[in-house]
This record gives sequence, structure tokens and C-alpha cells, in this order.
Amino acid sequence: MKKLLQSLFILMFVAVTAMAQERTITGTVTASDDKLPIPGVSVKVKGTSVGVSTGANGAYSLSLPSGSTTLVFSSLGYASREISVGSSNVVNATLASDTKQLGEVVVTGALGIKRQAKEIGYSTTTVTAKDLTATNVTNIANGLTAKVAGLQINTVNNGIDPAVRITLRGARSINGNNNALIVLDGVPIPGGTLNAINPNDVEDVTVLKGSSASALYGSEASNGALIITTKRGTAANKPKITYSNSFQINKVAYFPDIQTKFGPYGGETVADGFRDPNTGFPLFTGYENQLYGPAYNGAQYQLGAPLANGEKNIITYSPLEKSPIEAFFKTGLTE
Repeated sequence: MKKLLQSLFILMFVAVTAMAQERTITGTVTASDDKLPIPGVSVKVKGTSVGVSTGANGAYSLSLPSGSTTLVFSSLGYASREISVGSSNVVNATLASDTKQLGEVVVTGALGIKRQAKEIGYSTTTVTAKDLTATNVTNIANGLTAKVAGLQINTVNNGIDPAVRITLRGARSINGNNNALIVLDGVPIPGGTLNAINPNDVEDVTVLKGSSASALYGSEASNGALIITTKRGTAANKPKITYSNSFQINKVAYFPDIQTKFGPYGGETVADGFRDPNTGFPLFTGYENQLYGPAYNGAQYQLGAPLANGEKNIITYSPLEKSPIEAFFKTGLTE
């Protein structure tokens, strides 16, 4: 009997000790701006894994372990807050909105209209300045290549700094315009001026792929739009200088093979009616193959009629050192 009483005393002591170590904390979490309860707020005991979430009415209830004195309240869109637990078993919390945790903001319209990405009813992709200039490109078109799904960039010509055609939604019309609209700092610009923009001056490029972009810029944006935002001054008002240089070389890939063994024309005479009787120059004859004449032999010949003072223009009958076609197309450099 004595041992039974001792066992009961020990069990009662352990139960009282456990109750003294833990206590139940309750409370309600509300928003600071409208004072309404916030559901789904995470309430955790700092330094432990103990935690609960608030219900639809913003209320919570949890067991506070012995030695813990701080509760951490956190929720998406609100700034986290830590509250020390005193002697009271009721701990209410008020959370303030945190703009840093809001969804991504996308500039979607003229005059600086901003909307969250989840509010936009069409697909958007943003290319940052770091991704745009990762390979030291000389124009924006090269920087956007293979950066956006569905974006096609085609070169229109093969000249120096060639114009490009940007297509977002494929070829939707045979005779109509399939090009995407280019918008620079809220102002639509011609697509041919895209490569005139320095890629290092661009902050980001937002690509609007859907036809709903026409609601912002009219029918010209029915094929999608590229919204280019240029850089601004630093927020800290401190000067920052960054230097980088890149250049692009453009050269004709190949030229047609031109023979250099025979001179022009076939030795026609004035009497035959193939040369000018005053100058002696050959006349063009459409049905004659006038690219092959006598073979070059390096001899000296008179070019044209003598001058009034009797002087004669003597030339060497030999091919030019460099083809005039190759001399015309020089190597182009773009920085």
C-alpha cells in the first residue's frame, strides 16, 4: 500500500511539472490597414518547429514549449513580425503590408501603366539588361535571339547594320503586316530603328506575345509588342561608370568567279558597225558575247581617239590587279 501511494505521488508530480512547462497561447492576427483578420498566417515559436496557421477568422491556438518566449508571424504580402510572449496567454498581432513581397510588376501600357503579372491575360517575358548584353552584342536584335520562346528575328538584307524583321505570332497574313510593334519608353517607334538603340542603354525588354496587346497600342500591336525600357539614374544618386566595347565585322561571303584571261569584246571594227566611228569605242550589242575578246598579252595599246594636241592615251592590255566588284564591297565594322 505504501509503494502504491508513492507511485501515485510521483505521477501527480510529473503531471504538475509538465503542465508548468507548457501553456496554450491564443490570439488573432489582423491587417494594419483595414483591421480585418488575416487567414493562413504562419505562427511559429522562434527556435523550434512548433507552429500553426490562422483560420478563416484570423484566430490561432498553439502550445508554447518551456523556455520559448517569442512568436514569429509571417504571411505572403505582409512583413514578418516577432512578438515576445509575456505572462499573458493571449497574444494578438497586427501585420503591415510589404510591397517588396508583391508579385512582379510589368509595364504594359503607354504613359507608364503598371500591372502585376497575374493580372495580365496574356503571356509576357522579360529580358533583363544582363541577359541582353551577356555576349557583348552590337544591337538589340542579336541580344534577343534565342532568349524568348516564339520570337523570330530575321535579317531583311545583307548590308552593314542590316534591318531585321521581328515576328512573335508567326505568319498570320500573306500580304499584311506580321511584324511586332516596337515601343521605346512608352512611345511606338518604327521597326527599322531597332538596331539604332544601344543595347547597353536598355534596362529591360518586355515581350507581349498575345493579341490582347492591341488593347494598349491599337491594331498595330495585334502581332504582339516589344516594350523597351531604357536605363535611368541610380537611386543612390551616385555616379557609376561602366565601360565595355565590342565590334562586328561584316564581309561579303563570296563573289562570282570572273575570268581574267580575256579582254572584253571580240575585235569588232567600225566598218562592221560595232564601234563608234568618232571615238573608236565598242558599241553594246545585245546578241554578242562581249565578255570574251582577245586574250590579254600585256601589250601597249591606244585608248580612244587622240586628243586635240595630239597626245594619245596608252594603256597596257592586261587584267586589273583587283576585281572592281571586290573593290566596291569593303569590309564593314560596327561598334
